[in-house]
Amino acid sequence: MLRSHALRRMASHYVRYAAPMRSRTVLVILTAALALGLTACSAESKELPDVTGHRLDDAHNILKDAGFETFDDSDAVSDREPLRDANWVVLEQSPTGGDSVPIDTTIRLSVAKPDDSGVRERLPEGSPVALEMEQQDRQRAIEKREQASEQRRQQAEELGEVKSFVEKYDALIRNNMNAISDLPGLADSIRAAGVVTSNAGVKLIDIEMSLGAYWDVLEATPKQVNDCADRAQEAIRSFQQASDTLLTAEGAAAEGSLARFAQLYNPAVTKYNSGLNCLYKETGISAPTV
Repeated sequence: MLRSHALRRMASHYVRYAAPMRSRTVLVILTAALALGLTACSAESKELPDVTGHRLDDAHNILKDAGFETFDDSDAVSDREPLRDANWVVLEQSPTGGDSVPIDTTIRLSVAKPDDSGVRERLPEGSPVALEMEQQDRQRAIEKREQASEQRRQQAEELGEVKSFVEKYDALIRNNMNAISDLPGLADSIRAAGVVTSNAGVKLIDIEMSLGAYWDVLEATPKQVNDCADRAQEAIRSFQQASDTLLTAEGAAAEGSLARFAQLYNPAVTKYNSGLNCLYKETGISAPTV
């Protein structure tokens, strides 16, 4: 009887104390599970790469490799839509590179075209696009020096062609300078005589023929001095017309012909000297102007 009573007391004690213990155990287990669940649900954090100064396509790839998948790209200059990522460069990012952030964070990238005003100054020193632009500057400088060198070579070659032409025909040009200079004297002799003497007529015809041959020579000038030759040729045609006018300076038409001669000859001298100075300019040879 005593043993049965003791057993009943022991059973009652167990029920009284064991049940709360089981409840506390279950509560601890549930709390631990909840904590693990919350930990599993929260995003992993990683260090955010700094992609400022990168092309936008490269920036996206760098961020993806680091585990970041969500981006918000916006134009820093206007409201353009970045269509081809390779044509844009990252100027700013948020959050800042180097920060530890959850991998599900939206990375906001402020972008622009590399040739937009002020972009160069905003690029981090040593960043990929900054280095790319510096390389482009160096390449352009090289090309500019090469172009300048080629231009000097061409100029020297062209000058050589002009100098060779002038040296070849300088004697003929000087002879025609003398012929052109003789025309006013012939006009004076015709005015004094009142007629075109046979001697004056022969000289005028010779001058016209000489000027014709001279005009043909100037057709072969190097192309770089074509404008110079054109001016001289226009003047030569006027000298020929002036010579023709003197051949008619007789009788009642004499004064009119002599006046017409002056109208043709004087402006032609100015134009001729201009063309000849141009032709001889870089040759180192004195131009035989009238």
